[in-house]
Amino acid sequence: MRRKKHRPIFVRNCDYCGTQLQTNEPNSDSYVITAEHKIFCKIHYVGEPPIKDCLEDYIRSKKNVRNETKKINEIQHQEKKEISKKEKEKVLKKIDDYLFELKQKQRRQRAAKFQTETYSESKSTI
Repeated sequence: MRRKKHRPIFVRNCDYCGTQLQTNEPNSDSYVITAEHKIFCKIHYVGEPPIKDCLEDYIRSKKNVRNETKKINEIQHQEKKEISKKEKEKVLKKIDDYLFELKQKQRRQRAAKFQTETYSESKSTI
């Protein structure tokens, strides 16, 4: 009488719900493996929608997380824009002040140059 060879049973956990899945028997639990090597359980009968589909739930939750992160990023981006508007106003004000000072300096130099020329001319005539 022949003995059956001992075949190891591979059991893995679903990456979404954590239930144990047998992966190497012909009558094993139904499961799905993604390209990222994640394993998900999928219980369904032919011609009916699945009773339990962890992969679909995982994808939906991932999309929700992405939407939430997008919203958070948009809020942060808007705050940066608001801050940048305030900074732009400050910088423009500083530039205007600087230009005003330069114009005053040029006026003073012209006035000083004019006064020295008239003073020197008046001395030379004496």
